[in-house]
Amino acid sequence: MQTYTSADLNYSDRNSRSTKEQNDIKARPEISGRVENMDEYDIVFLGYPIWWAEAPKIIYTFLESYDFEGKTIIPFCTSGGSGVGSSAKNLHGSASKATWLNGTKLSGSASQSAIDSYVAGLGFNKE
Repeated sequence: MQTYTSADLNYSDRNSRSTKEQNDIKARPEISGRVENMDEYDIVFLGYPIWWAEAPKIIYTFLESYDFEGKTIIPFCTSGGSGVGSSAKNLHGSASKATWLNGTKLSGSASQSAIDSYVAGLGFNKE
């Protein structure tokens, strides 16, 4: 398992690890842990940063590591400028048996009340 360094995440360096991964459609970086009780979840909030207008390849690794059949995935991204764009839709193929809701962008400065309002607006009951 190789953790990301600051140099790896330097998007202005064409030779950085993250740039190379984002340019390789088959890249699937290793994840350091597992969700041991994934079968207990019906709804999965899938959060990720935007890298070059897309989700990082490790998000694909995550989705391809579990069976999401019968689950609802709610994607959201964080970004300093870009919106969710097609990033969420592009993830669908990695968990095609899931029900996908539309993705949204949440600002890094979003207040807790703004996030609570967004989640409440989805219409799911808290249990």
